[in-house]
Amino acid sequence: MPLRTSTRRQPTKVERFVLVGLGGFLVQTAVLAALTELTPLHYLVATALAVEAAVLHNFVWHERWTWRTPSGTGGAWQRVLRFHAATALLSVLGNLGLMWIFTGLLRWPALVANLVAVVLLSLANFRAADRWVFRARRFVTAPNGGRSVVTAAGLLLVVAGPAFAGPPSAETVAAWNTYVAAAERRIDRELNDGRRFLAMDFDAARGSRDRRRVLRGEVLVEQVETGGSDAGSIDVPGGMIHHWRGYVFIPGARLNALLSNIRDPTGGRSVQQEDVLETRVLSRQADGLRLFLKLQRRSLVSVAYNTEHDVRYRRHSDSRASSRSVATKIVELDDVGLPSERERAADEDHGFLWRMNSYWRYEAVPGGVIVELESLTLSRGLPWGTRTVIRPLVERVANESIERTLVKLGQRIRLADARTERRPGATTS
Repeated sequence: MPLRTSTRRQPTKVERFVLVGLGGFLVQTAVLAALTELTPLHYLVATALAVEAAVLHNFVWHERWTWRTPSGTGGAWQRVLRFHAATALLSVLGNLGLMWIFTGLLRWPALVANLVAVVLLSLANFRAADRWVFRARRFVTAPNGGRSVVTAAGLLLVVAGPAFAGPPSAETVAAWNTYVAAAERRIDRELNDGRRFLAMDFDAARGSRDRRRVLRGEVLVEQVETGGSDAGSIDVPGGMIHHWRGYVFIPGARLNALLSNIRDPTGGRSVQQEDVLETRVLSRQADGLRLFLKLQRRSLVSVAYNTEHDVRYRRHSDSRASSRSVATKIVELDDVGLPSERERAADEDHGFLWRMNSYWRYEAVPGGVIVELESLTLSRGLPWGTRTVIRPLVERVANESIERTLVKLGQRIRLADARTERRPGATTS
C-alpha cells in the first residue's frame, strides 16, 4: 500500500520561535511560583533562577526544533553562551533603551510603549538567533549569474501586525497596477525623448549637478515621486509601495560588454549578485528572457524567495540601452538552505515582498557607463500607531539596499571586464 502524504501544514520558523517563547514564559512562571512557595529563597534569587530556566528551555527547543541545529554553527556550549549574551543584552538593555525613547522622548503612554518594545525586541531576539546564535557558517553562497533588486523595506514590517499577511487584497493589487501604469507612462516618455535619456536629465534644476556628482564617483539614491504621489514609501489600501532610484558610474566599462554580461546571467562572463542564491534561464527571446532567481535578503531578518521574472531589453542607440524586469512569481521560502526547505502557501506569506519591478538604463559616456536603476516594490502596510517609528527604518534600509546593489554591480562588471582582458587573444567592444 503506498504511503499517504500528510497535507497538514508544518509550523514555520517564526511560528516555532513564538511557540517556544510562550513555553518559556510558562516555564519561568512555574519555576518562580515553585521556588517562592516551596523554598526559603529570596524572591530576586528565585526570579534569576526562573529566568535562567526559561532561557535554557528556549535554547533547547530552538536548538532541536526551531533551527534544528544546522551543522557548522560551532559547539553547543558556544551557542549556549551566544544565546545567553543575546538574551541579556536585548531583553534587559533593549527594554530600558526603548522605553526611554518611547516614553521619555516621544511621550508615548507607558503601556503602548511597552507593547511596541516587546514586539521590536521579539523581532530582535529572532534576528539575533537566526543571524548569530544558530546561523550556519557554511550558509549557501550565490552561484554565478543574475541581477536583482530586493529592497529590504518590506522586511521591517514584521515588527508590527499579524504573523502572516497572506496575499494582497484586490484593492491593494489595483492600487499597485494604477501606480505602475503611471510610472511606466512617465518612463516611456523619457526613453522616447530622443535628446535626454537618464531620469536625472529631466530635472532642469538638478540634472546637470547630479550628473557631475555621479561622474565623480558618487552613488546617488533618491526616493521617486510619480503621478502626484509623495516621494518615498506610499501608503495604498492594505499595503505600501516603495519607489526608489539610484545611479552609479562604472569607469572603464563598455556598453556592449556590459549588456552582454547582463543578458547572459548564467554564462561564463556573467556577474554575481550577492542576493541571488540560484539562477536559471527558463526561456529566451530575441529581446529578452524569462529568468528564475532564488533570492535572499539578510537585513533585519533572513527571508528568501523563489521568483520568476520577465525581462525585456531595448537598444536605443549606440550609446544607450534600457531593460525592464517584472516579477511574475514571488513565493516566500521557509528553512532556505536546509533539507526542510519548502515554498510557503499563499496564506503563510509574511507580506514582505508582494510585487517587484525594476527599470534599468545604461548610457555610455566618455570614460565608462552610467547605470540607472529604478525600483518599485509592494509590501504589506504598517499598522496604525507604528508608522512614526517604523517608516524611517523602512526607508533607510531601502536606501542602503539600492546603493549596495549598484556598488556591487559596478564592482562585478569591472571584475568581469578585467578577467576578459587577461584572456589571451580576448577582444572587447
